[in-house]
Amino acid sequence: MVALDCANATEDYLQDKALVVSGATIADDRIADASVPLKAIIAA
Repeated sequence: MVALDCANATEDYLQDKALVVSGATIADDRIADASVPLKAIIAA
């Protein structure tokens, strides 16, 4: 993950920011699925 865009989603912004800073690698299909909370992706 190298960038993020979160309109009206403060919680998602904070989670995404942590992912960008950590240099996390997440499969495209997982991060693109808006029905899955970012907390669940991070915890997995």
